Amino acid sequence: MELVLNPRSHHAFYPELPATPVLCSYKPSDSYYNEAVALSPDTLDLVDHLQGSAPPLEEGDRATVGDLSRFVLDKLADSPSPPPASLQKLHRQLLLLSITAKEPGNLDKKEAQACYEYFKTAQHTFDEHARSCSAPQQTEYQQLRDLCRMLKWQFRASRDQRTKSVLDQALAKSRAEVAEGGSLGNRAKLGIGATALGGASIVPSLELSTKLETTQGRIIKDTTSVSAGVTAQVSLANLASSRISAQVEKSTTRKYGDIDSYANARSLSKWTWWNGSKRDLLTQSRTLFASCNNYKRNIRLAAQSRPYLESRLRENGLVPPNFEHHAPQAQPFQVERGQRVALTAQAQFDGLGIVNAGAQAKTDLLRTTKNKALDIIGVYDWSKDFARQCLGSPRDYDTSVPQLLSDLHAHIADSSQQLSRAVLRNESPQRLRQLGEEIDHRSRQLANDYIHLKLQGAIADDSAHDESIRQLFKEHALLLRPDSLKLYTAKTDTETRTIAVESKLKLAAGASAQASANISLSSVVEDDPHLSGTYLDITLQGQFNTLETLQNLISSGLAQAGVSGFDPAPIIALIAGTVLYQSHGGSAKFTLKIKDGKPVLLLSQQFLTQSDDFNQTVTAATPLALEVGIGSHVHNLAAEQLGSQSLDLVLPIALGKLDKGTQADLEAWDNYVNKHAQAFDRLLNNIANRRDHPLLDKELTQIGKHLSPAGRQAMETLEQAARKARDEPTQQTLLAAREAFKATLLAYIDDYYEAKVMSAWRIE
Repeated sequence: MELVLNPRSHHAFYPELPATPVLCSYKPSDSYYNEAVALSPDTLDLVDHLQGSAPPLEEGDRATVGDLSRFVLDKLADSPSPPPASLQKLHRQLLLLSITAKEPGNLDKKEAQACYEYFKTAQHTFDEHARSCSAPQQTEYQQLRDLCRMLKWQFRASRDQRTKSVLDQALAKSRAEVAEGGSLGNRAKLGIGATALGGASIVPSLELSTKLETTQGRIIKDTTSVSAGVTAQVSLANLASSRISAQVEKSTTRKYGDIDSYANARSLSKWTWWNGSKRDLLTQSRTLFASCNNYKRNIRLAAQSRPYLESRLRENGLVPPNFEHHAPQAQPFQVERGQRVALTAQAQFDGLGIVNAGAQAKTDLLRTTKNKALDIIGVYDWSKDFARQCLGSPRDYDTSVPQLLSDLHAHIADSSQQLSRAVLRNESPQRLRQLGEEIDHRSRQLANDYIHLKLQGAIADDSAHDESIRQLFKEHALLLRPDSLKLYTAKTDTETRTIAVESKLKLAAGASAQASANISLSSVVEDDPHLSGTYLDITLQGQFNTLETLQNLISSGLAQAGVSGFDPAPIIALIAGTVLYQSHGGSAKFTLKIKDGKPVLLLSQQFLTQSDDFNQTVTAATPLALEVGIGSHVHNLAAEQLGSQSLDLVLPIALGKLDKGTQADLEAWDNYVNKHAQAFDRLLNNIANRRDHPLLDKELTQIGKHLSPAGRQAMETLEQAARKARDEPTQQTLLAAREAFKATLLAYIDDYYEAKVMSAWRIE
């Protein structure tokens, strides 16, 4: 089923809770390895323990770690044998850590680990008692064993969550250059082909590449691509060579709203760490390999068993403590899959080993499909009309708001009990899978009932009932909204046609250096009308070959010292390769858009670049040729400047940061504007003088046609504030103009822009 949409939604394109643009890696880390044991335990807790007494819980008080641990000791005190020494030792450790007064949801990693060990030992102790006793004591000890086991699950999940937080921060710090607008990537290529007389060769090849980058619209893109190609090359006496190649590429791009979302989603991936700094991989390897395999299972088990555990604690006279609420692991807000077909022609000339010159021409066609998986609630947030079609006839639903609330609470309790008991009884994987499918089916029914009531008007958007139901779905997402219920997919197609030419000049004598210029012309069709159009990109790059220059200098020094016949290259590569990139340099990129037949500068960026690049074709006496290529790069954004003659770059950034209008959105936009204050002030000055800037005047006029009366009033306020800032450029007037600009952008997004972008999408 397909439907082309013309809806509006504040949940469509970007993460539900966008973070402010502050790296979590720069926040203090509660690392397990940096914590010291507290040597001054709470005196009251210690006295209470030694006297065997504890203050009774008042009505409504939540149990603490101390209440839970004393409950276990009290139950064991009534058993035929005293508590084992190992359990008493672990209880003393809890006292030494001064955590008995804490709630389970407020523990650090070391404290959670201590609680995990305590209840794990208690579980085994009650299990031994159950094996040695007869009914009814056996049943009681089995129930206490299961209770301790479920408590163990909660503390294990909290421990794993603290471990993951350390990895999240480490990964965000490792990718700091990407968060600030840069990129990093790796590639590996292997080809085996045939050679002929005269230096000709034909080599089919496979290439794997990865790239992590921040787009001009400040979206984090994580791309993995696999390509297959064939290259034909002809060489002439090592003086000149030419090659032509054809390539087909498949790519998958995962998009994240910010670096923290990326780190949360990818910090447990060994592949992700491998594609970055190998030093960071080694530093985090112990934590990574110890936690990545069981994290999802442990978090899911703790979240699913928590309601049943809380009911069991109530049965034993304990008010359930504030256990940590575990949410599903972060996911990319959009996945883009594409196919690229490219043709490349290259020529290279060797000027007697002193200067190498090269030229390249390339044309490619890239077609992609953007995807976003949705459940029925996500479909409703996307399009009420399509949600109505998905639900079918209203006669199929017979429920009310009170009944839905009752059913949701009952389903949470029942499903938690069934799943927990199945795991406690060690039932087969087949039975667990069947039970999970049954629970998912019921969760889907309840989600459908909720959307049915919203479509019938029984639950108004943002009403008290709506907020309470949404809160239930959020708190129990692993039970009520698992990924298996995302049965619908929102899609849109894009196309980019590019023609590029590049020239290179390399100085091979003495200090090895290379300069290049790349010019590309692209025709882009996107879901966003302000991203569609014809672009002209100009990239100027200069590289200093660090290792090659080092080799030349050492060889020259050895020759002057009278040492001959010694090749320093292997030693230099071994030593320098551990501390240096092969090449260092800088690049400048200018992005222009063809508007009304004229190029308009949207953005200029300067990068500091580091790269490793090795390409070699090995031929032998046989007609076989082996082509090997390995490379990596890191680009750090040194400076960037926004253009002030067009809004086509600013508007997509505003849509990404302001689409929901939350406080976090507004702060993210303000931070971006403050970072580019001079560029925005120039843009506002041009708005004040819009008659002198025909293109900007035309864009503002077009935007005004799509605004409501309130939106047009916001634009008039913007023009007045911009003129006042032009005439009286003080801090106060400039801030007022920026605020008026933000208000106009919000009006444009709400009145037209977001709905226009969404109209290019369909739901299948």
